[in-house]
Amino acid sequence: MPKAIMIIGAGPGIGQAVARRFGREGWTIVLCSRSHKRLATLVAELQRTGVEAHAIEADATDAAALRAAIGSGGNP
Repeated sequence: MPKAIMIIGAGPGIGQAVARRFGREGWTIVLCSRSHKRLATLVAELQRTGVEAHAIEADATDAAALRAAIGSGGNP
């Protein structure tokens, strides 16, 4: 069974470390952060190493925006 993890607050530090660790273990990674640039950089890094990674740009402190972003799969 495929494994997937969503990391909300995928900024520098713990969020990135968790993404890298789970990616190495073969998990599909879904990253959520307010920073499009930061998301794009980490997704590209993970994909270069063969990890299936996706990004959702949303503010985790705004519940409505977070629900909308997750519900849309991150697509505007």
